[in-house]
Amino acid sequence: VTVYYHPECFEHDTRSEDCEHQESSDRLTAIRERLERLTGITFSSDFEPATSEALHRVHSEAYLDCLDDIEAAFLSGEMTVPEPLSPYVVRRLFPTANIHGMTMVSVGSVRAARRAAGAVIAAIDGVLLASLTDSTDDSSHAAFCLVRP
Repeated sequence: VTVYYHPECFEHDTRSEDCEHQESSDRLTAIRERLERLTGITFSSDFEPATSEALHRVHSEAYLDCLDDIEAAFLSGEMTVPEPLSPYVVRRLFPTANIHGMTMVSVGSVRAARRAAGAVIAAIDGVLLASLTDSTDDSSHAAFCLVRP
């Protein structure tokens, strides 16, 4: 089994001084430590973030623009602490909706999400390539993406 994992996924940091959000990068560390004790596991971080073209296959232009704007706000210092993502997206894309959510976003969230999507693409490509080049029916055709968000 190949585990697709990248340190950039730790950049999605949802903690703030006044709120320890339940979704934490500590989850990645705990899972990786457990997987490292197993046999037959290889780790790969040799993959690129998802391209804009790949992201546009599954997300609307408006949604991706919204994420780009959030990333720009963090990078410019306009946003400085983790913020709830859902209300921001809903206000932009569905201004008449009354939807509330607690998905958090931070300075590294968009970069981490692109890397996580890249891991999924690499995992699919790896499994498909292995199944085409190896006639055995074993776990070498399996992948796991240890990513966030």
